Amino acid sequence: MGIIKEDHLIIIKALIIKDLKLKYKNSILGYFWSLLHPVIYIGIFYVVFSKAFPAVENYALYILSGILFWTFFSTATSQMTNSIVSGAGILKSINIPGSFFVISLLSSSLINFFLSLIPFAFLMFFLGAKFQFSLLCIFPIIILFTSFTYGLGLMLASLNVFYRDVNMIWLSFSPAIFYATPVAYAIDIVPEKWRVYYKLNPLAQFMEAIHHVIYNGLWLSWTELAILLFWSCLSIYVGTSVYNKLEKGFVSNL
Repeated sequence: MGIIKEDHLIIIKALIIKDLKLKYKNSILGYFWSLLHPVIYIGIFYVVFSKAFPAVENYALYILSGILFWTFFSTATSQMTNSIVSGAGILKSINIPGSFFVISLLSSSLINFFLSLIPFAFLMFFLGAKFQFSLLCIFPIIILFTSFTYGLGLMLASLNVFYRDVNMIWLSFSPAIFYATPVAYAIDIVPEKWRVYYKLNPLAQFMEAIHHVIYNGLWLSWTELAILLFWSCLSIYVGTSVYNKLEKGFVSNL
């Protein structure tokens, strides 16, 4: 992928601004749609599942902490998957790396995520979350989770140039991945004999860490951080490898 130079940063910045403008163009609520999406999720799951998981105290806070990160992941990956194909016109006319489109869409999703954290942070404390120094662990989690999302998105975007079904397959499987990840339920409900396989889902590891810090108010152990770092590095390695192998054929297949 090469080193990102100063002129490359200017291009990425322009792409990010374009993505943000297009996202809210002709929208009455604009940015508030980013807040409405997780609120709807929270409302539905609280009404439907709060009685199903009585062992989870303060279920609203539990859902909120997970939904915010899931919304970021789901939105970012769905947009990133189609990013290189959507940027075909620019890619054919300007000699820039296709990864720039992936980076710009990930960055715009991350900006929305941080903006959403502001009002939802107040809501979390209203729901009973306590301000503790252990909350500082959320920052390395965000960095590692973003890195994991980037690697996955880069791989999907690269494959989607050659096989357009990748975008539809990912959109179709995303709901199944959501229910296979402890976003709105505790991993304790999974039978003990299946948990070792269940934890092979990297998203389950990230969600457990998120709930551990925000919901339980505890510090992450070095082992937990090492596991998240492993999944992030693996995702970036696989995504970069796929991208480097396919990049030369992007223009001819767009």
